[in-house]
Amino acid sequence: MTTRRTHGAFPLLLTWAAGALAFGFSLGVSAQSPQTTAGAKAPARQTQAAAPAPTKEQLEFFESKVRPILADRCYKCHSAASGSPRSSLALDWRGGWEEGGVRGPAILAGDPENSLLIEAVRFESDVRMPPDGKLSPEQVNNLVAWVRMGAPDPRTSRPGGTVTKYGGNGKNHWAFKPLAKPAPPAVRNASWVKNDLDRFVLAKLEASAMEPNQPADKRTLIRRAYYDTIGLPPTPAQVNAFLADASPNAFEKVVDGLLASPHYGERWGRHWLDVARYSDTKGQPSRRREETPFFPYAWTYRDYVIKAFNDDLPYDRFIREQLAADLLDDGKRAKQHPATLAALGFLTLGDHYGGNRHDVINDRIDVTSKAFLGLTVTCARCHDHKFDPIPTADYYSLYGVFASSIEPDEAPVIAPPNAAHADYLARREELDTRIRTQINQHIATLFGDYRRQAGLYLMATTLPENQRARYLSRSEANPALVPNWLALTRPNIRAGIPIFQVWAAMARIPEERFEQQAPRALDNLLHADRQPGRGRGRGPMGEPPPELHPLIRKAFSARPPERIEEVAERYGKLLARTDPEWETAMQEVWEAALFRLLPRPDQNQLRQLRTQSDLLELTQPGGLARAHVLMDAPKPADAAILIRGQAEAPGQVVPRRFLEVLSGKDRPRFRDGSGRLELANAIASPTNPLTARVIVNRVWQHHFGDGFVSTPDDLGNQSAPPTHPELLDWLANRFMADGWSLKKLHRVILLSATWQQSSRNNPRYAEIDPFNDLLWRANIRRLEFEPLRDSILAVGGGLDLTLGGRPVDLAGGMRTGRGRGGRGNVANQLPPDPRRSVYGFVDRANPDEVLNTFDVAAPAMPMGKRYETTVPQQALFLMNSPLVIEQVRTVVNRDAFQNAASDEARIAFLYELFFQRLPNEEEVRAGTTFVAEFRASGPEPMAAADPGRGRRGDPPDPGQGGRGQGRRGGRGPGTTAPRLPLNGWQEYAHALLLTNEAAFIH
Repeated sequence: MTTRRTHGAFPLLLTWAAGALAFGFSLGVSAQSPQTTAGAKAPARQTQAAAPAPTKEQLEFFESKVRPILADRCYKCHSAASGSPRSSLALDWRGGWEEGGVRGPAILAGDPENSLLIEAVRFESDVRMPPDGKLSPEQVNNLVAWVRMGAPDPRTSRPGGTVTKYGGNGKNHWAFKPLAKPAPPAVRNASWVKNDLDRFVLAKLEASAMEPNQPADKRTLIRRAYYDTIGLPPTPAQVNAFLADASPNAFEKVVDGLLASPHYGERWGRHWLDVARYSDTKGQPSRRREETPFFPYAWTYRDYVIKAFNDDLPYDRFIREQLAADLLDDGKRAKQHPATLAALGFLTLGDHYGGNRHDVINDRIDVTSKAFLGLTVTCARCHDHKFDPIPTADYYSLYGVFASSIEPDEAPVIAPPNAAHADYLARREELDTRIRTQINQHIATLFGDYRRQAGLYLMATTLPENQRARYLSRSEANPALVPNWLALTRPNIRAGIPIFQVWAAMARIPEERFEQQAPRALDNLLHADRQPGRGRGRGPMGEPPPELHPLIRKAFSARPPERIEEVAERYGKLLARTDPEWETAMQEVWEAALFRLLPRPDQNQLRQLRTQSDLLELTQPGGLARAHVLMDAPKPADAAILIRGQAEAPGQVVPRRFLEVLSGKDRPRFRDGSGRLELANAIASPTNPLTARVIVNRVWQHHFGDGFVSTPDDLGNQSAPPTHPELLDWLANRFMADGWSLKKLHRVILLSATWQQSSRNNPRYAEIDPFNDLLWRANIRRLEFEPLRDSILAVGGGLDLTLGGRPVDLAGGMRTGRGRGGRGNVANQLPPDPRRSVYGFVDRANPDEVLNTFDVAAPAMPMGKRYETTVPQQALFLMNSPLVIEQVRTVVNRDAFQNAASDEARIAFLYELFFQRLPNEEEVRAGTTFVAEFRASGPEPMAAADPGRGRRGDPPDPGQGGRGQGRRGGRGPGTTAPRLPLNGWQEYAHALLLTNEAAFIH
């Protein structure tokens, strides 16, 4: 559910009780989404209540997570299209499941535990659905979540013969119209205006008989600027330098310095990583390919994004590189600057959905359309979009683009080796030797001496079982292995199809007809592209039909075999080869066969070795930097519309091209390879009305707390109109005129009087405009988890400001392995460095609990705007976290604090360090009273014995690059250590860190 900001006054520190127990994140719980009420279970069957109108977020969840499951796995038996729905249960509209079938209603909205549908898909009752196999755990969880939120379902009418068209304003929607070029309006209070941006804001305020707030004071301004641009607090020295600078352009110099800081890219790169659903793990690895959970080189995409922001890479170039870095300048740029290939992680680092290729492609369409266009194109996967003018044909036009793009077997190297590479090579060779040895042993166990006897074993598969032993005894081959060879040559082992497809076809031909039928069958295989629809069906996960391996094609192209023995002989010679080309081809085949045929313990052992291999790439400092990339398929092709999204119901083939609503009915086809570069050019075109609007709206949101449009990933018909449409278009036009420069856009915003207003409340204005849509004041904003954690480390002097590199463990080595994903395997293998939070390891399937607690974006889908919840765990984390406790100790142990002349000076030191301001008299009095009462209550605890955490100087300068005082390889924040009670000053400093003022920006 989309949340709106609140702008009430927030209490500052009063006492320890006010600061810690009434912590700014109040201990009340705010509803995030509809939940079931605790209590007794509902009766097994009950009357369905009238359904409330689904929210936009609920509709999106249904369209992206629920409808595809129903269409793929349920409609064939339970829909009007199936004729008479089985058991009288229709699942193709809301009324169908509400009425239910012979057993009653299939779903009780809000009550998954008593819903027959959930019982069936969990395989918990005598009815187990779908009958062709259990849904994946994630699919089941999505259905449970949908029912629990009330089963929102927009399918309110029984399906008929006509196609439902989109609703809303269609193509007349404001976002689909060309950018207007408004002139800055005239205003009465021209003296308030700092740049033309202010004229648009002030004109709206004056039209409502309102005035903007006074400017914020300099201390508030510099604190706000630092957090907005680099996500770190200014040091007392930086604050004092700004206060002492009386020049008219003093703040302009601060802004320019912050935009030039290498930490700007870390702050704004993290915003983009939310949109790009960045993760170091795959969520659901492909079961068919026996993938490990990890993306071992995902971090190179994260570093690419940070560098792109720091370099102020033009945004249109940023788009093109993330969609088609391999194709720019005919591929020359990738060869000259291989690091740009990391940009393709934008497409490749999504969930792998258990190897379901349709879902992977859907995810790539989703991230591309939401991130750059602010459109929910994937809602047109099963039917025309219900709200926007996006027909299903447009979805499958984009589907063809991504279906014509493949991931290479080996990730390309994008940077030269570093000084630690020799150590990595030694570990790599040791592990590769172990893997090779184990694989070779298993191959020999399952397939015998295949280099000498492959032809014999293949011939034996054509014989009756009672004749195999005698046939093989002459060559000392093992008849018990023949079933393994049979399995190897069948299409169930899909990796083997390019190798053994010819053998499988020839072996099916009766001996007496072989000479007549073999040439035609072989010709069909060798020229399958001339035989549409014959023997070239897609795999069960939507994979394209495998191509014959070139060496197989070569072996059978010259002359058709006359007997099956001749086919076996040719295969025998091929399998005896030891050249790298053939060995590489067979490696994937052997491994796929091992994971299908080996006993389960041996399979698990082999999986563990492969996981160790990826972990070595992920964690070893000397490993080569590589990129997870896409490349064009050898034979790009247009895609067929899948009727109702079902892979087994292909319809009309549609050309690869851009969306009609943005490019017209006669838009050109994509003919250059996959079409990714043409798609990128269409998105990044200055004539595209959405692209500049979407990114300007995102930037505005992060500076003001909300965008002109409050749904940054959806500017379609479901979105609210922009609060300042003329300003949005003016900024979008200026953004493009400034060379698509994000830093210039920041500069315009930060130097405006609008952004520099104070956050002082005005009760009368709050009645008129409670959500501050007119921008009569600055919004008070809560820090996200990353700047909150980084700030605590920074003020404690423990933040390591090293830029880039492999991920680190934000949990300080305290993880426990549980659930799916990579967390259990990676525990204790990542360094627990006190790095910035953007460098933390992100596990898609099993994220750290603290990230969920603080509403960090889940990488399951693009998230341009995080939810904001207020739960007790947030306060409890800051009250009890070793990370916070350790930084409090180091602050109080610092020389500047210990050598202060008085208690009042120590309080002032803490206020300047934590809040960038001086305390008032009441706050000084409360602090001295608290410390005095603490001392009077008994002897103070001894300081924690930690020679590495003794007295320190100033914290690192967040405006500069380089390392801070955190130590690599040492005890990082969050590590378990003996914990002594805090003394009085430490308790007081801890209380200050728990106040609203430490967690909110005015």
